[in-house]
Amino acid sequence: LKENKIPIVWTLHDYALICPNTLFLSRGQVCEKCKKNKFYWSILARCKKDSLGASFVAMTETVVHRIMKIYDLVDVFITPSEFLRTKLIEYGLDKDKMVCLNNFIDVNWDIQKGNNGDYFLYVGRISQEKALMSLIDAVLKVNTCKLKIVGDGPLREEMISYVQSKNKTGMIEFLGHKGHKDVMQLLRNCKFMIIPSVYYENFPYSILEAFACGKPVIGARIGGIPELIKDNVTGLTFEPGNIDDLSAKIKYLIDNPEKGIEWGRNAQLFVEQELNSEKHYHKLMEIYNSVLSGTKISSVN
Repeated sequence: LKENKIPIVWTLHDYALICPNTLFLSRGQVCEKCKKNKFYWSILARCKKDSLGASFVAMTETVVHRIMKIYDLVDVFITPSEFLRTKLIEYGLDKDKMVCLNNFIDVNWDIQKGNNGDYFLYVGRISQEKALMSLIDAVLKVNTCKLKIVGDGPLREEMISYVQSKNKTGMIEFLGHKGHKDVMQLLRNCKFMIIPSVYYENFPYSILEAFACGKPVIGARIGGIPELIKDNVTGLTFEPGNIDDLSAKIKYLIDNPEKGIEWGRNAQLFVEQELNSEKHYHKLMEIYNSVLSGTKISSVN
């Protein structure tokens, strides 16, 4: 492509360019030991599938790409979050090639108006980095509202057993995997959604879906999550892994349902006006045109 002078634009969705694990994740915890090209840590920690072989292959790929300067061939990298853009620059990639363009969602689909039901919602993988144990403990501490958990994962049975041991199966319900239509229906009728992650989420699409349904979100203050959730405007953020902080935020929204309704309206208005497909398209064309003309472009959000 470069030999034929064809511009290259690469849209990124994870941290693969700077992390062999691709998620800055090792044994369920944030890990940045490979910083300053110390990629051998990925083998020592077996951070790829907890496998020495897989970790070696992932490290080799990262190192070879660095040596061959593959990324120098790219004209522009598009990142969905400012957090990802900043991380790439922090790890040595050319800041002049980094452009942040948020993902989009349209609220034109059938979004039948729902109710503020008697539950709040978690949607996602049931694994260590998603911090479901912290969420469950926070819910048990509040002890006044029902949590519905949608999704599956390696810790599902362990989490179910833990809830059973607390005799709280009526308060916390595991729904397993659900199709998109069912998830949307659950979102429409919940009070709010929670994202308790303890790792660098990039730009969680589930937040956009909750906003599109007019629901506020309580999210961990980590990765790209705070770029979407504005405290006291579209939801609340809390310190990752802090059960007391999370339980306080849950209790606040339960005790102040009018705030949940207000913030949900703000959230829906935000995605309708700022994160729609038409606006995304125009910004994307702006990036492509700048590459074709050879002009510099800054972050477009």
